[in-house]
Amino acid sequence: MPSGSTFGDTPQVSRTKSSQNQTVIHVTEQPPTDIAILAGEIVYQLRSALDHLAFGLVKLNHTGISLPLGWEQDCEFPLRFELPKRVTKPPVPQTYFTKVLPGITRSAFTFIESVQPYLHGAANALRILASLSNVDKHRHLNVTVPQVVHHEVLRTAHGSVAVSRGGLKHGAEIKPRVPPQPYPTVDLKRSFAAYVTFDEPTVGDAATLEVEHVLQVCFEQIETVIIPTFEQLLK
Repeated sequence: MPSGSTFGDTPQVSRTKSSQNQTVIHVTEQPPTDIAILAGEIVYQLRSALDHLAFGLVKLNHTGISLPLGWEQDCEFPLRFELPKRVTKPPVPQTYFTKVLPGITRSAFTFIESVQPYLHGAANALRILASLSNVDKHRHLNVTVPQVVHHEVLRTAHGSVAVSRGGLKHGAEIKPRVPPQPYPTVDLKRSFAAYVTFDEPTVGDAATLEVEHVLQVCFEQIETVIIPTFEQLLK
């Protein structure tokens, strides 16, 4: 995924004043449906790349064991959200991955187990990728929604204060800021920018980030961590 790539136009935003002098955000144009389609395709390709690496690793059969009949049907790069039952703390036994990765070496297992989502927080790139992939494959196509970030610079006789607030949606109200006393407001500048996010609660805080940023993080994890290690494992 090239740096600086873009999915197209962002949603349009307008604002009005309510009776309490609050600013009410109106999203006047939804993001193009192509964004969700392209994002879903990228998620699919990234997840597939991991499975291709896993398949190549098992096929090489570095341990020389007799691979079980039909192993190709179950082979995948495992991405597990929780520890298996009866395992209280990591690392998990290598037998836990035997069905999907039969006959891999101990060093290969150690690496694959080290990147499992159950070892990392909700912001882990592979956890996010697995969540988006599971939704796309088993439930519905990934949904995208517009969100708005509000920037405000309040200038007083004593100095300036800058505030930003993101994750705002259609209908959100922003209360006017009260300047620190006893310094009256000299100037107040506001700006609003819309961006597109995934509307998927399973990805946690990543649902407040721009779609392009989320996909870039997932891509970079595979490019800089997974692939270089597999280049060594596949030799």
